[in-house]
Amino acid sequence: MIVVFIASRFPDSTLANVVEYSALGYLTLDIVLMARAGYLRRRPYWTAESWRRYLAACAIRVGALLAFLGMAAAIDFKLAVVGAPGSPLRAVWIGAALVFFLVGVWGLTSAISWLTEGDPAQPFTRSPLRRRPASSAGSAG
Repeated sequence: MIVVFIASRFPDSTLANVVEYSALGYLTLDIVLMARAGYLRRRPYWTAESWRRYLAACAIRVGALLAFLGMAAAIDFKLAVVGAPGSPLRAVWIGAALVFFLVGVWGLTSAISWLTEGDPAQPFTRSPLRRRPASSAGSAG
């Protein structure tokens, strides 16, 4: 709220830049500290294979964010490949960039929060970020 207020009152001022970067730094620090706490919690229990699977899952999310940044830069630089403003091709690019953004942000957020929740001794499985229904022992498929 403070960032929005200061940016609206004093656009392009040093104060607005300081407050904006301070807010960004605070959020980044919070995410890093949360990831570190989760890492320290799971470090004694996880095997090297668990860590490899976890980093591979995070790499997919980081890749989605990098794809988003590349697409956003192409749109900002008005490259010919993204189409003219208002064209259907531009709308497809913007929609795809939004999908990459949501996959990356939601995925990294859930991956980092997963470190801090649950039993630390539980190894990282193929897909712990998705909730799977419990299978019943007597069902035939």
